Amino acid sequence: MVLLLQSPDSVQASDTRLTPMVEYRIPGYLVNPENLIRVLRDNFKDNYMVKVRNDNYSIRTPRKLTRNELIMCN
Repeated sequence: MVLLLQSPDSVQASDTRLTPMVEYRIPGYLVNPENLIRVLRDNFKDNYMVKVRNDNYSIRTPRKLTRNELIMCN
């Protein structure tokens, strides 16, 4: 099962083409989903995408989250 977590106001395809996206994975045990979405919205507005599969979060953003931002996701 794949769960897509994205803000309700999705990013239009033309917007995502302007910014190169970085994809990375975070193990699910390190993430509180509500905190993750809050950090992503604060930093990237609607310009991110999260997929959850096999208890791993696959995240696409314009840049990687910093260590402090990752700590705020827990």
